[in-house]
Amino acid sequence: MAASKDPVFIDGYSSVQAVRRLRTDGQDATAPAGGAAGTEAPAAARFRQTAMPIRHEIRCYRCGFEFVVTGRLDKVLCHKCRTFLSTENHTVDGLWGGRLETIGAITVTPTGLIKAGEVFAMDLLLHGRIEGGQLNVKRRLEVFAGASLDLASATFRDLVINAGMVLVPAEPVVCRDITIAGELEAVVECSGLVTVKSGGLFRGAIRAPRLAVEDGAAIEADVAVETAETTAPATAAASEGESHD
Repeated sequence: MAASKDPVFIDGYSSVQAVRRLRTDGQDATAPAGGAAGTEAPAAARFRQTAMPIRHEIRCYRCGFEFVVTGRLDKVLCHKCRTFLSTENHTVDGLWGGRLETIGAITVTPTGLIKAGEVFAMDLLLHGRIEGGQLNVKRRLEVFAGASLDLASATFRDLVINAGMVLVPAEPVVCRDITIAGELEAVVECSGLVTVKSGGLFRGAIRAPRLAVEDGAAIEADVAVETAETTAPATAAASEGESHD
């Protein structure tokens, strides 16, 4: 006799598999884990925290095109010139005189020297020296005590001057944000925020929309806090703990 096709009859193996799938897929949406059916599960039991993927602002070192990559940086292809971009972080601890390109970070150690080369990086941490050549930093240029460079040969978005570092550039410093924990004597033109940290010293002139001076910091400068609506010039001489924002 042919087997019954009635859908209400299933064999024992199928029923075991069905129960196993239910246990694997999770608890009933209306019953908390370990609880009775008919009781609504707490929100924390039904939903887990979801982390948003990291957004990376990329500038191609071949054609200069800027675009955004979401998630982990693995193999990055320029959307314009179709070049695969290096994502490696590099450390320079000796003499380097060639071309060094990455959308990662470059660290120049105290014994490192970049001379007459061309460097492109997203972030650059400078403990050593840069002499000649061209330095292109997409995001943050960070200089430490004992470092040496000519800011006129560097392009960067943000500048961080760490404690113990003294910078006296001959040309105006033009960028977005500056953080000063060491000493800076310059004419500064920023589109973002200038921060003088505790123990930091700034001399010169500042033109920026925002200025923050922590307790224990000092400035001796002509200050023009400018926004799109107003221009508010001010003068600060050897002031400590003063804040303009």
